[in-house]
Amino acid sequence: GPLLLIIFLAITLTKLVSNPDEKKYKKNIKNELLGILFLFAVPIIINAFMLMLDDNLSIAKCWNNAKKYNSNSTYKNTNNNKKNKVNSNKEDYEKGEERKDNTNNNDNNNSSNTQPVSGTGNFIKYSLSESQLNAITALAIHEQGTAKGAAAEASLMANRFELYGSKYGSGADGLVNYVKNSGWFAHASRNMSDTGIITDSAKQAVRSVLIDGKRTLPGYIDEHDCFSDISSISTGSVNDRSAYKQFVTKIHNKYGSNYTFYSFPDSNSDPFGYTSEEKRKQIGDNCYSS
Repeated sequence: GPLLLIIFLAITLTKLVSNPDEKKYKKNIKNELLGILFLFAVPIIINAFMLMLDDNLSIAKCWNNAKKYNSNSTYKNTNNNKKNKVNSNKEDYEKGEERKDNTNNNDNNNSSNTQPVSGTGNFIKYSLSESQLNAITALAIHEQGTAKGAAAEASLMANRFELYGSKYGSGADGLVNYVKNSGWFAHASRNMSDTGIITDSAKQAVRSVLIDGKRTLPGYIDEHDCFSDISSISTGSVNDRSAYKQFVTKIHNKYGSNYTFYSFPDSNSDPFGYTSEEKRKQIGDNCYSS
């Protein structure tokens, strides 16, 4: 649109030079200039309008949180790999054990507060100041609402920072900078300043996770969504919590992210999950109970 109007403006200016007394050319120039300015301002107008709506409409929420999705892809070059010949002599193979089917685990997989917890884990400890601890706790409560949920949210924050946030710095300052400015956490700056909602139990839970290094989620857990942002799951209805199967259910959200369900840290928490099976194998399932 702006390019076409600029072309029309150039043509009109050419006509005006050749016939300076023609008034309609001057009027056309004015209209075309106004049109160009308006079209260039359209994105600013739309952004301002969506910010005014905040999260009152789903389209505004989607628009304002579009930058939340952060894709981190890794690629492996296999062009130079040598192909191995298949050994068809069965006598050369050792007898192994029959593989068990784990897709139909017991009902613990569907529980909102059960997960493979070893009570151990070597997690980074962050020397947060009191103000930094308050800011992260406030955001964690905004995201999940309860102390258990806040502990899971703080675990996710640390996981994502260590997996994807190296450019934001290191240590406690880097963690807070990532959480506040990466764009992954909605309205982070505003919610981090809302320290009036902090409860003692939630603050202690976040302290245990980040300062004492006792995360309640394994280090590979890097996703969660509120139900309104989930477009579909592979094992049933989006809003049916019992349909979510640990390590089985595939979740697809409105921002284009696909990941595997891990757990509901609390009865009203978001579904948490992970995007990489490879990271799960590398990092392992160690974590602490909340």
